[in-house]
Amino acid sequence: EIEQEQAGQAERVAAEGLAMLSTSLTQPDVPPRVKEAAGRMYYATGIVLATTKSDHRDAIRWYEKALSCLPDADEISLGEMGEHGDRLVKIGLSYWSVDQHTEGMRLTKKGTQLIQRAVKNGMVPERALAVPYSNLSAMHKQLGNDEESKSFASMAARLESGTSIKR
Repeated sequence: EIEQEQAGQAERVAAEGLAMLSTSLTQPDVPPRVKEAAGRMYYATGIVLATTKSDHRDAIRWYEKALSCLPDADEISLGEMGEHGDRLVKIGLSYWSVDQHTEGMRLTKKGTQLIQRAVKNGMVPERALAVPYSNLSAMHKQLGNDEESKSFASMAARLESGTSIKR
């Protein structure tokens, strides 16, 4: 009961903070740093809903707010590509979970591409691609694309076992 009370209190505090942040975003000339901070908070709210409550529909509402505040993929610095790619992969999974397969696949592919660029530039380890490849394998399998599913599954398995992927 104490944990539920603390969780409820945390949700109320977060809601108040997000409300204040949302209000500040309506002001003219919002600094990009503030807008990006809001995007990160919106994303964090969505990921909590998706992972702790499996509420992907509500998570998507927060993700949409996050994506409207975060920089576009072409504006992301090299140092943030891996993190932003991971974010997009997770958002893609929520879309997929509510049968919005086209958007789920699009976001997962876009996130995977960012992580691949981060790997290529030495910003994140290659094993950071294991989860995106596993997700793409499962998505392709569900769509009946067996060859693509097997290819991604093979790459994910090699990364999970610690074996580098040869390109």
